[in-house]
Order: sequence, then C-alpha cells, then structure tokens
Amino acid sequence: MTVFTLVMGNRASSSWSLRGWLALKCTGVAFDEAMVWFKRPDIKEQILIHSPSGLVQVLKHHKKDGDLLIWETLAIIEYLDELFPDAGLWPENQDARAVARAVSAEMHGGFGPLRNHMPMDLQNQWPGEGMGEGVAENIKRITDIWEDCRDQYGEGVNSC
Repeated sequence: MTVFTLVMGNRASSSWSLRGWLALKCTGVAFDEAMVWFKRPDIKEQILIHSPSGLVQVLKHHKKDGDLLIWETLAIIEYLDELFPDAGLWPENQDARAVARAVSAEMHGGFGPLRNHMPMDLQNQWPGEGMGEGVAENIKRITDIWEDCRDQYGEGVNSC
C-alpha cells in the first residue's frame, strides 16, 4: 500500500481533482487514486465515506497512528509543499510565491460565469458554445493574470 491516496472526481472534467493530482505527480511520490463518479445517484454518500466536508478532493496520508485527511485542494498543495519542498510546488522567491498564492486562490474560488457556462471538459469540444453573461470578462481576467505572471516571474521557470 502506498502512503497516500487521493480521492477525487474525474480529472478530465473536474479542475479541482486535476489540481491535487498534478501536485502529487510533481512530488514524484507514489499514490493511489480513489475515484468517485459525480453523476451517480449515491454520489453524496460515496463522498462522505472519504470526506468530512462532503466534497472531493481529499488526500489521505496513511500514517501509523491513522489516516490524516486533508479535504481541500489548496490545503493539499500546501501540505505537499511542506513534505516535498524540492518538488517546487510554490516559487522559491517570496514575492513570486505570494502572487502565486493570490492567483491560485482567485482561480480556485472565482470565475463563476465561466464555470457555469463553460465547465471543464478535456474530453469533448464545444466550439462556439458557452459565451454566457460574464464569460468574456472572466476569460480576459484569466488571460491578464497569466500574461502578468509570465512577464513578472516566468523567466527560468520550469514545470515538473
């Protein structure tokens, strides 16, 4: 058995599930995946088996004295960064790290119109669909964020 289990939805259609999975991959540590399928009628019960919040993603760190549960994606990434500092999950530069955390929080909790009208779907294409109210503004903000981050902090940045 591995030391970690990540409980998640389909990472092709859940950006929250994809985030923790990518962070774990960047650490290089082996981990198990436990999938919950969102469109099943008993989804809430299935998630509650693993998660005190009733939401996924959940990281289970299997320890001798019992499992440690971390049930929020940004908390999972912070925890993994503490365990695996060489993985580079956050920038070394303090200013860049502060901006990265602010951007991550905005991406994590914002952009309601985009999420509502264009949910993540890496398996299908829907050209011309989803441009509801507020979506264009969300896309512009995201583009501005990433362009600014690349301009300010992108030189020499390598991804895992």
